Amino acid sequence: MFEGLRRIDYQMVGWGFMLWDFDFFRPRSVRIVPRLVRHASPGDIVVIHDGHHVDPRANRQAAIDITRALIPALRAEGFQFGVVCPAAVKVS
Repeated sequence: MFEGLRRIDYQMVGWGFMLWDFDFFRPRSVRIVPRLVRHASPGDIVVIHDGHHVDPRANRQAAIDITRALIPALRAEGFQFGVVCPAAVKVS
């Protein structure tokens, strides 16, 4: 897989260890954000799901709440945000 990606000048990207929004009960920022901040390290990718695999109209408020709390918490720890593929970013 890595050789095939190299041949077409692509790079594989995944998320960091323990950096997803999984919660057995309900995704809530008060439980998820401290764990994400605790496990984050430079260059990591955090996964926040904003949809539902069955219901495309599912409530996305949990993703909004988590993101709203996570960004300032990570910035307070000195993290900065960027893009994975700068060449793919279109500026209008």
